[in-house]
Amino acid sequence: MVEVLRTAHDRGMKVIIDLVINHTSDQHPWFKEARKSKDNPYRNWYVWRDTEPPDTSDKVVFPDAEDSIWEKEDKTGEWYLHNFYTFQPDLNLANRAVREEIGRIIGFWTQLGVDGFRVDAVPFILETTGYTKEEKKELGDPMDFLRETCNFLRRRTGDGILLGEVNVPYEDQYGFFGEERGDGLSLQFDFIGMQSVYLAMARGEAEPIVKALTQRSTFPSPARPSGPTSCATTTS
Repeated sequence: MVEVLRTAHDRGMKVIIDLVINHTSDQHPWFKEARKSKDNPYRNWYVWRDTEPPDTSDKVVFPDAEDSIWEKEDKTGEWYLHNFYTFQPDLNLANRAVREEIGRIIGFWTQLGVDGFRVDAVPFILETTGYTKEEKKELGDPMDFLRETCNFLRRRTGDGILLGEVNVPYEDQYGFFGEERGDGLSLQFDFIGMQSVYLAMARGEAEPIVKALTQRSTFPSPARPSGPTSCATTTS
């Protein structure tokens, strides 16, 4: 990996890799430990509830495969949160140990020479569904965690970027950039533009693309002379 990064840098190319901090696989060592018992040290690395959850079918991201965002773990009789598939349990970002581990992961890859990350499922990282009152208090403003992550990366690299997977309306994207302070994401995928391209090809007309482009907001550059200056969206 180091050789790949050095070769890319020698040719003037930057390299970013995927950073998934919303969830892990249910085969990850952390979750294998967490599901063993309620008092396992890794139990609180995920989001659990001990009472049967209400109907959450309206929150399901993949309705063709899931009918709830909670799954019962038979061994302990509790339910764990999974905003995506059942085999992708959500990490508990209210747990300081989890946040610190994410920092170590970012630090490891930037030490090898990675120039940034494509951050998966950013809106769900900031979602506190299923958190207890104590966990919400410990986490505080979820956006603060995103800011801390961005600032940590930039302290380590100087110009590292975070390209966010943020599938929300244009008017809601600005907040993920860190608003006027520019201490949030560097770039975001343009899901609306991407979807409009496919719709335009299916219809054989350019109107959906034109509509998306005219609706797209103009984002100001971050007011940070030492940080990334580009806050334009990019089409996935």
